[in-house]
Amino acid sequence: MTITNDTVWNNLSQLLDEIEPCRIAQQHLESCNYNIQGYWNSENRFYDRVTLLDSPTITLVNSAIGINQVNEKACPWIKLEFLLTPYNNSEDEEIGELTLVLDAQLNIIDENWCLDLDSPVVAISENAECDRQIEPILLT
Repeated sequence: MTITNDTVWNNLSQLLDEIEPCRIAQQHLESCNYNIQGYWNSENRFYDRVTLLDSPTITLVNSAIGINQVNEKACPWIKLEFLLTPYNNSEDEEIGELTLVLDAQLNIIDENWCLDLDSPVVAISENAECDRQIEPILLT
């Protein structure tokens, strides 16, 4: 089976136009004052706070919709993935990526950050007490 019905794709495209994903991401950044509290980098190092020093350019790069079944109830969601780049940057420098998952009421129910902590528009704050490595979990 293939989904070739243009209506499905047109409805998704129309939905994305109506909810203005980049505006949602911008409002989310503004609501947290461009701060990410508690960030683990790819080497499992913990940072108490990561701050974006300037409002980035936000570009929607991927979107998905789905439905989870929870206690026999359908729970729809929308996943939006954004590329963050420095504002008015002529180079191809990236700050990182932001993924937001929204429920049917467009409330953010999950977020994930992947940031370049070496970027000049990113400031990090480390907490010595939280500077620890994650211990691997052994599944038996």
